[in-house]
Order: sequence, then structure tokens, then C-alpha cells
Amino acid sequence: MEEIKVLDVGVRGTIFTVFGEWLKGKLGEDKLNRFKGLLQAETAELLSRASRVKRYPLEKLLDILEVSEEKLAISAWDEFGVYLCEHSLSTRFSDLAAYLDPETFIRRIPLFWSRYFDAGKMRVAELSDDRAQLKLDEPFGDERIVLIFNGWFRQALSMMRASEINVESEGFSWSLSWRWDK
Repeated sequence: MEEIKVLDVGVRGTIFTVFGEWLKGKLGEDKLNRFKGLLQAETAELLSRASRVKRYPLEKLLDILEVSEEKLAISAWDEFGVYLCEHSLSTRFSDLAAYLDPETFIRRIPLFWSRYFDAGKMRVAELSDDRAQLKLDEPFGDERIVLIFNGWFRQALSMMRASEINVESEGFSWSLSWRWDK
């Protein structure tokens, strides 16, 4: 798995606690606790007690994802992305989504990206009424982060009542297409 590192990347605590909730739902409390035992104590603590607003080192997230893959055979990263999106955008956004069209939302995606990471600049490279190309300048991490956001983008478009949604990624670039009946 190709990995691109950037020094001092901060990951918002929300990702850790939501990942812990998602794992608990997939595994149950006992298996989640056994999983935490496979991690360094400080890293395991993030899954339940990370401050949702504080930033933590990217390496902690990559360690959690690596152990999840190796020890639990979990690789449903897009599924976690859907869960993260539902959690992050569920209350305020779901009410607002009825008034947004996908183009307006896509223009705001860089703001959402910065809510999770303090590095890498997400930009909208192309945008039309039924497709978009997003790119991450200064990429970091590895393909699992890309796959998580495949699910996140798909779920966000779904919350706006878009249909025929397609999300593809290559490297740290995403191609999105959808149908939206106004």
C-alpha cells in the first residue's frame, strides 16, 4: 500500500471516536475491548475518549487502520466513510440538504475536509451540474483515507437526494457523478 507522509498532520478527534462507535457496532463491546488491547494504550484511548475538537497525530489514525486490517480483517473503509458522514452531517445538514443542490454542496467540500484534517488542501478541480472532480493537494496518509472519503462523498450526495451516484478515486483525486432532479 503506497503511503505518502506529511509531517505534523493533525486529525480531528471526531474521526477517532466515531471509528470507535462504528467498530463497536460491527464487533460488539467485548471484541472492541480486545481490539483496543492490540493497540498502544494511548492510541486505544482515542477510540472512546478523544476530544472531538482536538487534533491528534495522523500516525495514530494510520496505526488504528493498520491493526484493524491486520487483526480484524476489516477493510470496509468506504462503509466507515458513510458512517462518519452520517454522524458528522446528520442533524443540521440533513435539514439544510433539502435546500442545497449538489453543485452548491461540492463547492463547500474543502470546508468539510478541513474539519477533519489540518493538512492537505481539498479543491474542486472541475464542476458541472452532474459531476465533479476533487483533488487533494499535498496528499498524506494512504489509500484507506481515500476510500473512507469515497463513502463519505457518496453518503453526502445521497443525503441531498441525489440519485445514480458514482464515486471513483485514483490516488488522492475523486470523480463524482450523480443525477439530481430539481
